[in-house]
Amino acid sequence: KEHFVETFGAPTYTISTGRSGGAYTSLQIADAFPGLLDGVEIGATFPDALSIALSGLDARLLAHYFTAVDPAAFTDTQKVAISGYHGMKAFIDAANQAQRTDPVPGREDIPGYQSARWNGAVPEGLRYHPVKNPAGLRPTVFDAARTIYGVDPTTGAARRPYDNTGVQYGLLALQAGQITVRQFLDLNERIGGYDHDANFIAGRTTGDPVAIRRAYQSGLALGANGGLRSIPIVDNATSNEAGSY
Repeated sequence: KEHFVETFGAPTYTISTGRSGGAYTSLQIADAFPGLLDGVEIGATFPDALSIALSGLDARLLAHYFTAVDPAAFTDTQKVAISGYHGMKAFIDAANQAQRTDPVPGREDIPGYQSARWNGAVPEGLRYHPVKNPAGLRPTVFDAARTIYGVDPTTGAARRPYDNTGVQYGLLALQAGQITVRQFLDLNERIGGYDHDANFIAGRTTGDPVAIRRAYQSGLALGANGGLRSIPIVDNATSNEAGSY
């Protein structure tokens, strides 16, 4: 914007527009820098990349339980009720978003899962591998913002805000009578969590308090308490979004 002003003069209004990643970029920039933008026009809307990743991590844990821990425990209708998504496709799509947090290349997981995605311009020798190159670069939403989250001294990876300690998966489904008490207890006893390499572990995951604090301080988790409070937000949802998001 500074370059535009220096070249053409001050604009009457500055509007940011985008869909999906362009939507959360518009929202986060507008919120973090009050006065920079006079409005946002967005579609396929998400609040921020972190929120997508965190909900994806929960969904992937559920998908792992449903397919590997106890495949016969729930019907598809019950799985949807537990997940909170509109249907099985939406649930699996959400679970696949956890790939944004997975630094391990070539991981076999749920259909469509693509871990450790790199642009071809990045040399193989620079890319992280837990055995071949443990000091390599890690293509995750956490490590991309490691200068904000900070680095975990025990792992060398970015600190992670994800935490599922105490989460009661399927509570609403239980209260609605869609699953039994036994199903609810078994699910929450055995759903587990992740280590820093996105491997499944038996225990729940405890979020790094430094990362959690910095996610809110920096705007990586959209607060909407900055510049967004004073500008118009036009959410241009289309007909296909109404049925799929």
